Amino acid sequence: AAESTTKQRLGRLGRTRPGEYYALYNFDVKQKQFPTAQICQSDLVNIEFTLTKSPLKQGLNYLKQYLPDRPSQQAINLTIQELIQFKVLGTDANNQLTNYGKALAKLPDFGSVPMSKCVYAALEDYRCGRDLICISSMLS
Repeated sequence: AAESTTKQRLGRLGRTRPGEYYALYNFDVKQKQFPTAQICQSDLVNIEFTLTKSPLKQGLNYLKQYLPDRPSQQAINLTIQELIQFKVLGTDANNQLTNYGKALAKLPDFGSVPMSKCVYAALEDYRCGRDLICISSMLS
């Protein structure tokens, strides 16, 4: 927890009834003034894929200039390499979607690229993808 988070929790104390606040952390809270940005904690593969398939057609390398807390360039490069290994992005300089990536982009968002790949395989190979899409939409 960051210092701002502990101050917020301390501020909640005594709103409904009297009480005491004990912050039990195994690290010095003062070392971290603000929480880590969500994009720096997230798996960037789905974010990169979503940005690339959006009308913007640009990935994190373009978007990072607008972010106050940027993911590291190494994390972005690893994300792009993973999408290339998934055969979703091409190996050209622009890293555009491949035909396979465009087919995945037409599917609903399943929360992760590997899950989208599984549904696409079910659609193509086993002809049961529609059932998976119905089940996942009921569960979400």
